[in-house]
Amino acid sequence: MASTSATASGSPSEMATQSIKAYVSGAYEAGELPEPLAEVLRSGSLTLLQLIKLLGQYLTSEDEQTRSRGVEILAQVVLSLAPSGQDSNASSAATSKLFDRQAVRTLTTFFADKLQDGSNVAASIAKANNATGEAVPGSAPSYRFKAIPVGTEMLASTLNALTRLASLQGFGAEQTRTVAKELFTHVTPRDHPQAVRFLVYSLLDALLSRHRAAIKSMGDDFLKGYIDLAEGEKDPRNLMYLFAMDRVILIEWDLTPEQAEALYDITYCYFPITFRPPPDDPYGISTEDLKSALRSCLTANPLLAPHAMPLLLEKLAASGGNTKRDTLHTLTEAMPVFGKAAVLANQKKLWEGFKVEIMAATDDETSLYAQRALASFLRTLYGHSDDSTEGIATRIVAEALDELQEPEKSLAKPASELLVAMVKACPATAHLATYALLDQMLTMFKDPEVVSVRGPILGHIATLLAALREVYRSEDGDEIAGAVVTPSSAGVHQASSLKFAAPASTTQEIAKPSEDGAAAGASSSTATTDSAARSYDGDRRPLDPLRDELLSALSNGVRSTSYRASALLAFVHLTHIPTFLSAAETNYIAQSVNDLILSPGADDVRGAALDGLRDIARVNPRVLEETTLPLLFSRLPERMGGAGLDEEGAFEQRGVVRRVLGSLARLSTAPELFEMLVVRLFAKLDLLCHLTQEGQEREANVGYLRGLLVTLLTVLEEKVAKKHTDVPKYGGTLPARLFTIALEAGRADKSTTLPLASDSRVLQDIGRLATVLLRSLGAEKQRELNASLRTAFLSDDGPLSPTSPAHRKDTLFVYASAIMALRKEIAIEGLTLTQLLTFTIEATTNLQADAGFTLLATLVNKHVAEPVPEEVQRTLDNFWSKEVASSSSSNNNEGEAGRRQRAIHAWFWIAKALVVRNSKTGEAMVERARVALFEGSENESNAGKEAARSLSLLARADDGVLSKENNAVVRLLYRQKFFAYLVPRIIDGYHAHSKGDADSTSSSVYLIALSSLLPHMPRPMIQERLASIFPLLIRALDLPDASARASAATTITLAAAVGKKERDAEIKAGGRSSSENDGKSKPLDLVESHIHTLIDRLLTLCKPATYCTVPVRVAALRCLATLVRCLPFSRLRGEQVKVTRALSANGVGVDDPRREVRQVAVDTRAVWATQLVGE
Repeated sequence: MASTSATASGSPSEMATQSIKAYVSGAYEAGELPEPLAEVLRSGSLTLLQLIKLLGQYLTSEDEQTRSRGVEILAQVVLSLAPSGQDSNASSAATSKLFDRQAVRTLTTFFADKLQDGSNVAASIAKANNATGEAVPGSAPSYRFKAIPVGTEMLASTLNALTRLASLQGFGAEQTRTVAKELFTHVTPRDHPQAVRFLVYSLLDALLSRHRAAIKSMGDDFLKGYIDLAEGEKDPRNLMYLFAMDRVILIEWDLTPEQAEALYDITYCYFPITFRPPPDDPYGISTEDLKSALRSCLTANPLLAPHAMPLLLEKLAASGGNTKRDTLHTLTEAMPVFGKAAVLANQKKLWEGFKVEIMAATDDETSLYAQRALASFLRTLYGHSDDSTEGIATRIVAEALDELQEPEKSLAKPASELLVAMVKACPATAHLATYALLDQMLTMFKDPEVVSVRGPILGHIATLLAALREVYRSEDGDEIAGAVVTPSSAGVHQASSLKFAAPASTTQEIAKPSEDGAAAGASSSTATTDSAARSYDGDRRPLDPLRDELLSALSNGVRSTSYRASALLAFVHLTHIPTFLSAAETNYIAQSVNDLILSPGADDVRGAALDGLRDIARVNPRVLEETTLPLLFSRLPERMGGAGLDEEGAFEQRGVVRRVLGSLARLSTAPELFEMLVVRLFAKLDLLCHLTQEGQEREANVGYLRGLLVTLLTVLEEKVAKKHTDVPKYGGTLPARLFTIALEAGRADKSTTLPLASDSRVLQDIGRLATVLLRSLGAEKQRELNASLRTAFLSDDGPLSPTSPAHRKDTLFVYASAIMALRKEIAIEGLTLTQLLTFTIEATTNLQADAGFTLLATLVNKHVAEPVPEEVQRTLDNFWSKEVASSSSSNNNEGEAGRRQRAIHAWFWIAKALVVRNSKTGEAMVERARVALFEGSENESNAGKEAARSLSLLARADDGVLSKENNAVVRLLYRQKFFAYLVPRIIDGYHAHSKGDADSTSSSVYLIALSSLLPHMPRPMIQERLASIFPLLIRALDLPDASARASAATTITLAAAVGKKERDAEIKAGGRSSSENDGKSKPLDLVESHIHTLIDRLLTLCKPATYCTVPVRVAALRCLATLVRCLPFSRLRGEQVKVTRALSANGVGVDDPRREVRQVAVDTRAVWATQLVGE
């Protein structure tokens, strides 16, 4: 904007004149109203009439550019100052007065006249620009194309101004007709780019949505003009508007057959939609948006039927894939609109088309669409009739029953789906299909030719009952798994959901059906099953005629081991059919299911039985509370074992407990059930935790105690995942009980048999449960709990005391698990870094060490400032020099070696606590360890290898401690930064120390370090560095370290698989590009260049040995299998015999002592034997 304009002073006319001159001269951007001009208009110092007089010379100028700028500034006055319809009451009095009725009409007339001028100017300037300007290719980036091309500014401004004026009160019927006529006469959208066409359709939509009566009064002139305007549009954004307006016209207008045919011609030409949005589509219009909008037009008026039906039948017969599904979907919604007569005229072709897609389905999705279409077909024919014994319905039933004569055959399933479609169609066909299927199936079930057909029979009955359940869905609104999910409305897509602004009136109004028949039909077509209007009683209770036979067959089926799964499913569906079963019958069914979940021989259906009980509870929640859970609790013993229980009895008892706890974990997530679970299980826990036993009896009860804790943990984690609101209640009450159990176990006299709760595995489970519970608490509750924890665990004789016995020190793990979950703002008092470091390195059990590592990481991550304070740094330096770097500890002394190992682990835990915060101190700690330990003397090799393995701790994404769930400070992309920093140093360090000697101590340490990192590195980063890593991987296969060997073999497998995928993509794209062309080594090329060495070393890894553990042997075998799948035959010709013989040798491969290795070896040998032969 020109600064002179912004500071203009003088009379209102002078200020306006200066602003106009500045605008016309180009001092203002298009679409920007000069503020001085806006101010004098808002204040009422200048009227619109005066403004138009001031603009006179510009509006009538012979120069097209000048005239265009004059029209633009007037249009900008309208767009910037005119009230926006709904907001008019909030406008200032002066602004409202500015756009009074007379002003609106005058401006409308002026801009309507300018439509012709704007079109002519656009054509003239476009022609001149095309003659002299540089052509922009269609493939050029979008920024090189202007949204509103040069020359079309006047037309665009005019269209925008008229769209705004159409929303004002002074814009009446006469103005509507005038604008529409001028639009139809002088604007040809096909001559303009998409952005201008969009403005044309926006104006037309505004007229249609706000002044429909005036538009209707234009009669045939409007329809002719609209059809000419809309014809040939291809842009998805514009089509969304046109489809919305098409539907309004088809529903609201009293059309003649000729007019309907004309509208058919401009809509059905888009069917089927094949549009695919580009990746960078700014408008967010999806393929489904367009399909839904078009479908709403195609199904809006029964007059379209004579033209549409032949086209849809042709597409149904000739097409496949998405087109066929679109056709079926459209027919589903169109048939109720087109009416019974149109469907009857084509019923044979329709039925045959649907039958083919169901009985000989090419895919499940298309079959489901065909079933819905068949239901719509039958609903149209029989929806208003109580008699389905005449017509095509009886033929469908007869054909289905004919196939069901052999219920175990492949065609029986689609035949039952035909009857399911009848059930969903309408009450008349539902009654016919239900009785026909049940009558035949129950008769065959009662006296089968072979007993094995009873399973399929019950399966077909369950399918029918599932359909009835869906039709009569109860208050819970549950859906049957596998039902077709369709758009929520068959109406046009709401423009407001798109990423571009559009007048919402038209699309909002067409969502409400008109009172005429077409609109009612279109509205009814959105319902797929009419389930909202149907009930079991309203459908004349179709199951009742065969009720006793049905219940008898299902009861028989549940007791049978051969077909109880189908019977169980059918029973569950029955409970969801309102009013069919009494409460007593539902309880009986639940009891039958209860028997299944407790039966030792029902492993095959236990999962389904548990799902069934949860399903039943949705319609009768008290079933679980009153029958199932009490039964399960009654089967839990006070303790395992007991007097008089032999080995077989103990085994059976363990099986019962395992089944009961597994069932409780699946069934008890509901708030009222979880409360019952907590009460009953804690009662068992309190008794078990204080038991003091030895030997096998102790081990059995420790397992039982852990089972109770894990059950609570499993249910609690599911509740957290489902965001249950009752979890914080237990977070405030249960932790105290858990801490009491741990503390009492720690206070037990070590001279006597310790209680079960002192077992390290039990303490671990208590800690995990405490972590989940504390995560659910707010800051204030956590603060209160933290104070109690400090008092209980950090007393003078607590776990941290050097004089405390080992079992008391173990309880610090429970404290650490709780502290780990606290928010960052909760201060951890009573602990020092030095105190924790001492406790950790002097730990006598793994549980104590883990507690120390957890507390160290939590304390440093959440409560050590950045940059690290000098006091903390001095503590770390002292710890490094005395415990980590010190070589005084002899590796022959197991105690001292363990102390140093724990010190190294503690160092890396602290480093990770800082690294995840992107702290430079963390990187410095890692680098310090790398230089001092990786490159140490021969005597320090064990420490170097331990440090190298510890890198996996830093590389792991989830270590169970430093995570967002535990409120740790974790920065984005810290792992990528860590790898980018460390991996090059590992590679360079290896090369610097190998010097041709692959067995040197330092080079081996670097290989172990790399192998520790690789399993956790992102794949793109591995691919990027594969050329430099690959030789190291081959060397790592020989390392005396099992984890390094397994990691190297796995990474080579990944390289081969990724390389094969890349090479296949290159071939499809038109040929391989050589590695020389892009300067990078292809993964498969690297594998090929070392193939003989790789195979020899992998075969060595397949032999059981000290460093060839089960994971190493499995990784090597999988790598061998991947190599033969990915490499060409020419590279492996001489290796086949060697590999197959090696894998068949005694004690190796297929004769390996471990079963999991033999399974992989069999597959690998088979691939080598067949893959190469096939080539």
